[in-house]
Amino acid sequence: MTKTILYGYIGMSSGNNKRKIKAIGAIIMFSFLAIMMSSCGASKYYNMAKDKINEYRKKRHENDIQGIVMNAIMENDVEVIYQKLCPQLKERPGIRKQISEFIGSFDSDVVKWHRSSKDVISRSVEDGETIAEYDGWTLDNVETKKGTKYMLVICVYSVNKSNPDMEGIFALGLHTEAGSSSEQKTLYSIIGSD
Repeated sequence: MTKTILYGYIGMSSGNNKRKIKAIGAIIMFSFLAIMMSSCGASKYYNMAKDKINEYRKKRHENDIQGIVMNAIMENDVEVIYQKLCPQLKERPGIRKQISEFIGSFDSDVVKWHRSSKDVISRSVEDGETIAEYDGWTLDNVETKKGTKYMLVICVYSVNKSNPDMEGIFALGLHTEAGSSSEQKTLYSIIGSD
């Protein structure tokens, strides 16, 4: 029905009808502009959300302690692990040698490992502010070329207001993979003191 009326307006020549045609044209044009502007706005919000997601992923990647430590072990890169240590451990004499020995505790090159979920072991909050957060990961089934399986423990203070020298990795432990904790053997550990 609307289609017929529009064609009827176009076919008429009186001045009053020309105004109606202009009004309808203006309505169509404004509707088209409104649709375009809303889709541009949606695109803008989509791009903003996409940027936030990418920023989150970048931060998560930069703070991916499991990935950073495991890649450093696989590449035999002492310096990468050293950079993630807490200041107290960085100041320990011979720490780079200890990291090298830690990496050398595997019987051969690491070929497979699985991420574990982050466990917030301890979090202290005062007046709505986090004053200490201790995180730990246990990576089971870290496997080498020889088929040996290990368990890797990584402990981090992401926040420690009372002792900032402990912020960062403050403990690394390498253990044999076993059926029970009593059968596990600690092969190497690097531990700071709080």
